[in-house]
Amino acid sequence: MTHQFPGDPGRKHLSRPGIIGKDASGHDTSTGDPVGIHDAAAENQRFRDYYRRAQFGLIRHSGTSLELDQPKNCVPSSDGWSCRNGPYSVDINRTGEIRVKDGDWLSKYSAAIYNNFFHIHEFGRRNRHRIVEPVDFVDNIHTGETLYHLPTYYLHHGGVPCSPPPSGVRDKLDDAEKKKRVMDILSRQYELSGQRLETLSKAIDIVGKVDDAITLAQLAGLVAEGSVISSIGTVTSIAGVLLFPVGATVAILNAIEIGERTYGFRAIAYTTTAYAFSDNVVPDKSEAPDKSFVIRERIDRRGADAAELAALDQAWKVAKDSTWQNIHQTVLDRRVSGSNYRAYLRACGDDQKQKFCTLILKGFEGELKGKNPGVFDTWVRNYNVLYPN
Repeated sequence: MTHQFPGDPGRKHLSRPGIIGKDASGHDTSTGDPVGIHDAAAENQRFRDYYRRAQFGLIRHSGTSLELDQPKNCVPSSDGWSCRNGPYSVDINRTGEIRVKDGDWLSKYSAAIYNNFFHIHEFGRRNRHRIVEPVDFVDNIHTGETLYHLPTYYLHHGGVPCSPPPSGVRDKLDDAEKKKRVMDILSRQYELSGQRLETLSKAIDIVGKVDDAITLAQLAGLVAEGSVISSIGTVTSIAGVLLFPVGATVAILNAIEIGERTYGFRAIAYTTTAYAFSDNVVPDKSEAPDKSFVIRERIDRRGADAAELAALDQAWKVAKDSTWQNIHQTVLDRRVSGSNYRAYLRACGDDQKQKFCTLILKGFEGELKGKNPGVFDTWVRNYNVLYPN
């Protein structure tokens, strides 16, 4: 459902630092979103008009300027509603009041109530005349101040009961503008920059969701937790991210003969790749290849006996099964969805299967270099054996 007002002035956006506010002791109390508004008065007039019209039942559903969203995550509390959505939360009393806590942003309130970041203009504060109006600059709210959820405030003061909280409006944006706003918000919230921010951007493109705050927060959290990725081709940094879930498997393989160990390392790379690029993963059933056909063929040609081949097959099976289980346990431990974790892994490999698998293979260089020059040289030469061969 959409809403538009006559004379819609349009928008101009400008990134700018947050305005600094101080309490009586001189301490900084500012908090808020990293999105400044070039023309705050014109920007907020549409929202001010909307909620005043809503108060008197004068809304007209025409045009495409604003969109209507229903609250998704609010339950009754002793004095209003408690809205909880993953890492985001806000408490709203029955008159619409919200007490700002340290670290609060309007986009976090939006995520808590609606599971998206785009309702930042439906929160207000009292002006110098004690009239509640939309917050002029969304990156300038202060710890301890009282804000208002405008849909609740205006309907309450218009004599309209608000149980549950009323629906709210947001700008109708295209996906490109939504993604830009999301990246601005998450880069500040999770302190992401450079290659980490590029990885997040790729992960968002992979999942194809810019309206789901929980998905976006999980992706940003995974990127923030990962090793610093200085460049997509840097082996040490990528390996720290991609090999973290399978550390226990690597330890198992390090206890066996070197030939079986390297074959098992390849099984880890193939299994992790199969997981990352699968559309329908079953936790107890690995979709990874049962062997490397090319590597096995090369071993056969040099005359390996049955015992050696059986040992290689066992090393592959152990590595494959252990890797699959360890990855799923990592997803559970991190409390993220499997699809979001796969999108994150794929983004680390630039969403290319062969590149992703090769980066994992290169991550094992530290396990082999300096221990057996012949084995290490063979390992490097075999980078041209591409997944799933």
